[in-house]
Amino acid sequence: MKTNRNNVDLSALLEHENGRTLYEGQQGYVVCTQSGNTIMTDITDGAALRAVLCALALQNVESAVVKSRSAQRTVRELFGLVGSDVCTQWVYCMPEPPAQPACDIRPLQPCHAPLAAAHYHLFEDTEPYITSRIAAGRMWGVFDGGSLAGFIGTHVEGSMGILEVLPEYRRRGYGLALEQFLIAWHLERGWTPFGHVIDGNEASIRLQKKAGLVCAELPTIWMY
Repeated sequence: MKTNRNNVDLSALLEHENGRTLYEGQQGYVVCTQSGNTIMTDITDGAALRAVLCALALQNVESAVVKSRSAQRTVRELFGLVGSDVCTQWVYCMPEPPAQPACDIRPLQPCHAPLAAAHYHLFEDTEPYITSRIAAGRMWGVFDGGSLAGFIGTHVEGSMGILEVLPEYRRRGYGLALEQFLIAWHLERGWTPFGHVIDGNEASIRLQKKAGLVCAELPTIWMY
């Protein structure tokens, strides 16, 4: 796959998150997670995407990532995925990592899952998900005086996220420190750091810019 800002999420899924290619053609790609329950595509033309997906005859699709409203309509009609979050995709394009913060950042342990889940609200029941990401070695925390002050991780498809700073530790630069750390972690492995920001989250957009990420041209629409 020729990677660009718009499809770096598809590339990451294939490169280091055990994803599979379901379709490759002139219009673009359709890939899926290892379980097959989540599909991702950069085919923006809804009619073209419909033809591809009908030929694939996919079963048990529970979520999807698309790059246009036209593709969103097609996926909604085919799989009944009526929920959605419209995001921008932010990508770190520089070869060198940002300056690393002088903070105590280390992997989270299972004992940290309840506290992290109490402060992260992307899902209704986040503790099992955070516990699974800790078990996968994909969650880190910043500690202040030995206490957990904030955390960050990577989602199952490879994006940076799960970022939260506990209220009493905000405005100390910990959010930026965590993102700078995770960017460097990706670059050490030869991976491209990227993340998704839900439209309207201006604080997160400011953080991405401060950390040196740039916005992709196409939207990234999560469907469920």
